[in-house]
Amino acid sequence: MTRLLEHEMAHVDVEGTPKLKPCWRWLGAVLAVGAVLRLFGIRWGFPYHFHPDENMMIIVLDRIRAGHLNPDFFAYGSFPLYLVKGIIGLFTVLIQGEVDPYLVGRIVAALCGIATLLVLFVLGRRVYGDRTALFGTLFLALSVIHIQLSHFYTVDIFLALIVVATLLGAWRLGSEGDRFSYIATGLLLGLGGATKGAAVFLLPPIALAHWFGPGNRNRGRWSHVALLAGAAALAFMLAEPYAVLELGHFLRDLAEQSSMVTGRADFPYTRQYAGTIPYLYQVRNTLLWGLGLPLEILALLGLALAVKRAVGLGLFRGGRRGFRLTLRPTLAGRNWSDLFVLSFVIPYFLVVGAFHTKHMRYLAPIVPLLCLVAGRLIVYAIERLRTAGWRRFAVGAAWCAFALTALYALAFARIYLLPSTRLAATEWIGRNAGSRDTILIEHWDDRVPVDADDRGYNIVDLPQYEPDTEEKRRLLADALAG
Repeated sequence: MTRLLEHEMAHVDVEGTPKLKPCWRWLGAVLAVGAVLRLFGIRWGFPYHFHPDENMMIIVLDRIRAGHLNPDFFAYGSFPLYLVKGIIGLFTVLIQGEVDPYLVGRIVAALCGIATLLVLFVLGRRVYGDRTALFGTLFLALSVIHIQLSHFYTVDIFLALIVVATLLGAWRLGSEGDRFSYIATGLLLGLGGATKGAAVFLLPPIALAHWFGPGNRNRGRWSHVALLAGAAALAFMLAEPYAVLELGHFLRDLAEQSSMVTGRADFPYTRQYAGTIPYLYQVRNTLLWGLGLPLEILALLGLALAVKRAVGLGLFRGGRRGFRLTLRPTLAGRNWSDLFVLSFVIPYFLVVGAFHTKHMRYLAPIVPLLCLVAGRLIVYAIERLRTAGWRRFAVGAAWCAFALTALYALAFARIYLLPSTRLAATEWIGRNAGSRDTILIEHWDDRVPVDADDRGYNIVDLPQYEPDTEEKRRLLADALAG
């Protein structure tokens, strides 16, 4: 990844104009904003931990130790586990004492979020140019879903970074086709697979870059496919060895996750999605609240623009004999950038958007690219509008979108100034309830109050997620009446 970044930082535009330094100075300001939003409140909720996925990550992390590297759990990839475990071990030696795994995991997650901003900028420069890259990176820095994911030790923020880095490698592969590009892209692909199975959606853009990349001097060579596949297999084996050594366990966990996301199995925490409409739910809920309305609108319009250029105008070319299908010339032309971006976003959204389970974090891998096409839409509109009045309107609309997205990000970040609602509720109960009072709580969740065991409350679990039988109704009625 370092060599890829160095390569891009040395790049100049077609005219040879040295735009790099001013552009990177603006990027420094964007990265600073992004870092503050991701590191601020990193200890939120401590000393308690209420994020269920983060808690499970730490439980699995505790299983890994010298002499026993098998996580015995494959719902999450092993790479984020081994990475954080190694960092914890390093700091334990350096400070000669214990470190909080939750804090280390959160810091690493926040750094991954910040690194994603940098890598997205580098990718955006190559795909769409400096201004689009800067606008897209600013949108990502302010996107609420990315800020939230960067605050907790879960796999999704790791995957988002690896996805953007792999796409950068694939772009260079399609532009140059040197052996390093194939090896680097393969290694990143393997790490992505060792993070989450969703990395499989990186195969279409990699294949597109290999067979149709306009600057790929090794286009279509199977020897280079083997080189990339070998690098990917090596990285996957090193980062998740027990997926092979414990293949049966690995496949069982994958099957369980597949049953969960498709709705074939019933889990209490996925019942909230019963009756939700695929694709529409993501547009009306996930993207709306994850990006904010202005950024969502720009992202969807930016996608529409990319589709129009890549498909509506790109695949057919006029001539004396009329229109004809010309795939390869189009891929080598100006629409290559749009096809490359869409080759990841569209297949990913079509599959993941159809899931029964629609957790917001499932869209994390495409959020950076949505921000990028939103920035591209702004630049495209400003460049294409011919009258000064319309151009001023476009600039004003862009500033409004940035301002509203920033306000939304600040409003969300304010959460980390306040105590967790569970802790606030615990404090209220402590002031208003007696030590022997009865408190009813739903099972399958963290208890409120969190200090119930220390205060002597009579805690009664309500079996809300059990089948609706006559016995359950009687238990609920008795609990509420008592």
